[in-house]
Amino acid sequence: MSRTAYTLLERMPLPRDAETADCTPPTTLSAVLGGLAMQPFSAASVERYKQEKAKEANSWLWLHRAMLGLPSLSAACIILGLALFLVCGSLAQQDDAQLVYLLTGLAAIVVGALTLIMSGLITVKDRAVWEIVPKPDYRGRIPAAVILTLCEIEANLPEVESAVQRLVQNRTNLDPFLEARYGDESYFIAVWDETYTA
Repeated sequence: MSRTAYTLLERMPLPRDAETADCTPPTTLSAVLGGLAMQPFSAASVERYKQEKAKEANSWLWLHRAMLGLPSLSAACIILGLALFLVCGSLAQQDDAQLVYLLTGLAAIVVGALTLIMSGLITVKDRAVWEIVPKPDYRGRIPAAVILTLCEIEANLPEVESAVQRLVQNRTNLDPFLEARYGDESYFIAVWDETYTA
C-alpha cells in the first residue's frame, strides 16, 4: 500500500454492541466488526482516496492519447522523405538544392522510422476507472490476512456478502478494497496493493 493510502485512509471506531456481551449471536455487521475489534475504513476517507488515486492514474492521460497519433506522424514523415528523394532525383546533378532535398528527405525518413519504433515501445494508458466485483467473481490475488479477516466475519455472520472495489487501468488492478455488506450496512474492511501480491 502506498504512502498516500496511509495519509488519506482513516479507521472508524465501531461501538461494541450489547448483543456481543450476553453471548447471543450478533445480528448486525457493525456488531460483528465491533465484537472482533475491527475498525473499518471510514466511507468518506475511502472516497477521498479513490478520487485521489483515479486522478493520479489519469494525470498524464492526455499525453498517452497523443501517442496514438505517432504511427500516423511516422507514416507522414516517411512519405515526405520519399517525396523529397523523388524531387532530388529530378533536379540537375550539380544543383545545390539537390543536396538539401536529399538530406531533408533522409532526415524525414529517419524521424519517421524512429517515431514508428517509439510508438511500438510505448504502452498507451486507458482511463483508470473504479469497478465493483463480487468477491466470488474476483480473479486477483487476495492477501492471506485479508482472507482470514473475511473468514472471521463470515464465521460470526454467515449471510455477509463481500465485494472488491478496484481501480482498473490497462487491465491491471490497482489498490483493491474489500467491502463487507449485510443488509443496508456496508464497510470497507481491508485494502491492499495488488502489485505486491501478484
